[in-house]
Amino acid sequence: NEKYPLIETATQILEKITLAGIFVPDYDLNDFLDIRLTFDCTWDVENGLGLCLVKGQVTEIGYQDVVL
Repeated sequence: NEKYPLIETATQILEKITLAGIFVPDYDLNDFLDIRLTFDCTWDVENGLGLCLVKGQVTEIGYQDVVL
């Protein structure tokens, strides 16, 4: 798909994304560390990129709405 760039190195992805937000849900609701990140990205300006981490492990990647 021509909308999605070929990414082969970490440096290449860093050139195409910008951190837009960091969300840390209320710790009282979770017994583990849960961090969610949103990024603006060059290939999908409208939906961006969302990344969910639990205990430092990536659990979900998708549009920014996966974070919410």
